[in-house]
Amino acid sequence: MQPVYVAMEGLIDTSVVRRVCQEIAVEIAAVFGESGRDSLDGALLGYNAVRHA
Repeated sequence: MQPVYVAMEGLIDTSVVRRVCQEIAVEIAAVFGESGRDSLDGALLGYNAVRHA
């Protein structure tokens, strides 16, 4: 399975997602965000643009 990229609101969210991915044997390629919801909302279009480029 390919590694996944995740965009998170904060450090607690990242910890939870890392644990879930560990349990299901999915590697995380990179974590983006972690600066709060407003920051994440503003960056989502950019993350999607990079993904589909």
